[in-house]
Amino acid sequence: MGDIPTWVTAAAVVFAAGSYNLDRARQRTETEREAREQANRLTAWIVTDPDGQKRKYGVVLDNSSGSGFRDVSVTVKMHSALVDKPIRLVMLPPGRYYVEFDSANDAFPWKFATEVPNTVDECLRPIMHSIKYQVRSVTFTDTREQRWVRDASFVLARAEAN
Repeated sequence: MGDIPTWVTAAAVVFAAGSYNLDRARQRTETEREAREQANRLTAWIVTDPDGQKRKYGVVLDNSSGSGFRDVSVTVKMHSALVDKPIRLVMLPPGRYYVEFDSANDAFPWKFATEVPNTVDECLRPIMHSIKYQVRSVTFTDTREQRWVRDASFVLARAEAN
């Protein structure tokens, strides 16, 4: 059965192991929360301008994470049809960017991203009342090398490994 010091030592070892495992689980949970917090700070939506003559359409990408994202791919539905080519960005720095849709250019339907100054926000109106215009998915890699995907319902999940 052993003596009392042996039992006390064994109990201390079991307690220390349990504390260590609990601390590691908390640390994993905190790391996951931090990773999700950064990924949740990338959003995208369809916008248009109020000009009725030659209306422009595009996508606003808003990175409010304070860090850049890389390998960004945005799949979009415009005028009820899925655009053949997604928006592809090697790097997306912090900030708000507008990518205009050019329906007349089949080879390159997306123009270069431009930063959206705060004063222009009034001229870019989000399309919120039509399913003809939707961001279908946003896939990207964060600074921790984690790949994420946000679907058309705005649900964020880790992307499947290729």
